[in-house]
Amino acid sequence: MLQEKSFNTGEVVLNYAEGPKSGSPMVLLHGGSVSWENLQPLLPTFIEHWHVFALDLRGHGKSGRPAEESYHATDYARDVVAFLHQQVDQPAILIGHSLGGLAALATAPQVPDCISALILLDPPLFLRDLPLTTKPEIVQWLTFVYDMVSKAKSVEDIIEIARPFTPQGRPEAETRKNAERIFATAPGTIKTMLDNQVLEGFDIEMALHNIKCPTLLLSGEWDKGSVVRDEDAAYVRQQMPQVVVQKILNAGHQIHEDQTETVLQVITTFLERV
Repeated sequence: MLQEKSFNTGEVVLNYAEGPKSGSPMVLLHGGSVSWENLQPLLPTFIEHWHVFALDLRGHGKSGRPAEESYHATDYARDVVAFLHQQVDQPAILIGHSLGGLAALATAPQVPDCISALILLDPPLFLRDLPLTTKPEIVQWLTFVYDMVSKAKSVEDIIEIARPFTPQGRPEAETRKNAERIFATAPGTIKTMLDNQVLEGFDIEMALHNIKCPTLLLSGEWDKGSVVRDEDAAYVRQQMPQVVVQKILNAGHQIHEDQTETVLQVITTFLERV
């Protein structure tokens, strides 16, 4: 029930998927090295109750690729601000996972009248005071992806490079789909993350302090791969008295995949109350 469309921000052409007008608008921002389809586990429920707009961030999916150095949280936010102003006609629920969560955080203070609620799904808040090397498994994955997207000339190249690490028995269609998403990722998006530059020019503390809309922060468990520490959650609480914080047990960074039903239940309950 989603139809892909395009929108020119003035800097870059964004691809996005729009659902039926089932309710108030909801704008979704995915994480790094994937596309809007990564949020698929949540979409059937969201589409039933809200008017969904699922964006491909710049340098991801079918969206355009600007200059390599323009992949900071503030750059992504600039695109989202333009989209909200020109494509969404009433205040929207803004949901961001991982990198998309940072983009959402950078967006919300700029357009308070455009956002009715903010939902952050395991955003990498540890980056506010720790280097990416704190999570060596993420560095290893991003380095692997960067190597692939820098060298590959086709989707088939990605499939072959990744084949030794592809689980046996995975359907070929799924393998190809994953390879297509990686191939569509601009190397600059990964390099910016590896260089610890995503937050360059972005004051998280000021952003949190200036966000006044109802806000939900969901995280997984740090030892299972989450990128939100307990002290990060406490830091957000200190800056945002209105925030609702909940840790999703038995989930890592991909909380929407690891515990889909729990995440949906928490989100829908939160939105019913606001």
